[in-house]
Amino acid sequence: MFNFFKGSIRELKHVVWPTKTETKKYFVIVLTVLVVFWLYLFIASSLFSEILFFLKTTIWTTSVETNIPNIDLDSIIVNTGSLSETWSISDTTNLLDTWSIVE
Repeated sequence: MFNFFKGSIRELKHVVWPTKTETKKYFVIVLTVLVVFWLYLFIASSLFSEILFFLKTTIWTTSVETNIPNIDLDSIIVNTGSLSETWSISDTTNLLDTWSIVE
């Protein structure tokens, strides 16, 4: 084990370390590449998203039939058939508690 560390230290003495100016130069290169790549991903993602939203709005509105009538909840009347009662919705806040007998 001791020989391993001794050999590692000997090899580290043979390493040519970059100078301060080389380190700054490589740092600027790496930072520039990162910013350019981030900008590319941001633009590509934004364009792809806009294209998808455009297609969604154009295809969805043209392919789906939108002729469903608007229903006013106050105008709904349910005839029970066998009973002589007619039920209607009187309030839209809580549909479970809003049935009332209309006579």
